[in-house]
Amino acid sequence: MLESMCGAECTQCPSKDACGGCRESGGRPFGRECVIAACCRSGG
Repeated sequence: MLESMCGAECTQCPSKDACGGCRESGGRPFGRECVIAACCRSGG
């Protein structure tokens, strides 16, 4: 199951097969750092 940290609906994303979801990718969807995921991890 694809999961996002920001609340985005991953099942509706056209790139869901290439991404794997934010939690699975460690906050690096599409190979780049996500600023929302970084903020969630830092608690800020």
